[in-house]
Amino acid sequence: MRILDKYIFRELFFPFALNLLFFTFVFLMSQVLDIAELIVNYRTSLTDIFYLLLYSSPFFLQFTIPLSVMAAVLLSFMRLSGDNEIIAIRSGGVSPYRLIPPVIAFSLFAAILTGIMTFYGLPWGKQSFRNMKEQLITMAANLELKPRVFNDRFDNIMLYVNEIDKETGRMKDVFIEDSRSSDAGVIAIIAPEGYFISDPEKGIHTLRLYRGNMLSSNMVKKTANSGSFTVYDIHLRSGQKDTKQKDKWKSVEEMYFTDMLGILKDHKKKDKLYYKIVMKMNEKFTMPFASVVLALLALPLGLSGMSRKKSRGITQGIMFFVIYYVLLTIGWSFGESGAYHPALGMWVPNLVTFCCGIYFMRRAAKEKPVALEAPFMEAYAFLKTKFSKHGSEA
Repeated sequence: MRILDKYIFRELFFPFALNLLFFTFVFLMSQVLDIAELIVNYRTSLTDIFYLLLYSSPFFLQFTIPLSVMAAVLLSFMRLSGDNEIIAIRSGGVSPYRLIPPVIAFSLFAAILTGIMTFYGLPWGKQSFRNMKEQLITMAANLELKPRVFNDRFDNIMLYVNEIDKETGRMKDVFIEDSRSSDAGVIAIIAPEGYFISDPEKGIHTLRLYRGNMLSSNMVKKTANSGSFTVYDIHLRSGQKDTKQKDKWKSVEEMYFTDMLGILKDHKKKDKLYYKIVMKMNEKFTMPFASVVLALLALPLGLSGMSRKKSRGITQGIMFFVIYYVLLTIGWSFGESGAYHPALGMWVPNLVTFCCGIYFMRRAAKEKPVALEAPFMEAYAFLKTKFSKHGSEA
């Protein structure tokens, strides 16, 4: 039995690794448009692109690992069935149920990897991606400014910088003429030092000045005011205005599990933020468990997939995964809206898939055909028999 377990485990490993690379690559290619924008607008290097893809990978891996496990189990057991190895195993007195332990062991290994992604990789990747993108935007803004030249790239603002450090972004001897406000007139600002701070989510460039002086004049009201400041922020590019609540909503994916627990402890109101956090907390458990239930579902599909029915087995595997993803999407939508408890929406796809896996495994052990329409056909036959009995009694 140990030899059989090791053999099946080895059979699963190579297709799992191959499928994981393929599916992750396909998912990462969905970032091509964002990467193209960074290359064109912010002069992103190949090294920066590599790190951005690396930071994006945990989000996709939480989906591609369970999908790769399902594909590996399905393809491996279809090959064993097509080469009559399953027939040989069963001829030796081995029950099909005895093939479940190595599959479960392999899926638990994948579940641990998925758990690492959901608990640690996802918040780390989201935070690192946001920080790096912010740095790239800030550096691009600094590169576009030329020292000892009057820069008018910002609307109604004239900016003059005597010196710019390309590595740190530190600006020396900054002069600004701000004429954006008609009420305040023209504002002149002089500061010995300044930095760019960018918010990529809001699309805002902020110029932070230190230890400077300000002079404002209004020719209509014939007034003039002067003053000094320690720190002064100027928003040079206005973007989408987000409320504080929306900022919290967007940052949920960057939170670690302990951070979510801390927020729920203080956040008693059941609003969108509450449902979002509860949903994400349950998702950190349901996504690893998906590796197990999808593997359990793929096993009977592979056992019934003889060589002449390989295309049917693959098609059924794809259909079941699509059904699982649709249920998961519905759970996300209704869970976020509070239509029902978020935990229910996150766990229903796994429970449905688990029940289908058990049902199809029993059919495969009895050498009955495994198909999506099988439970409906059995229900139809059962009802037909019941009604025919009642008709004969009458």
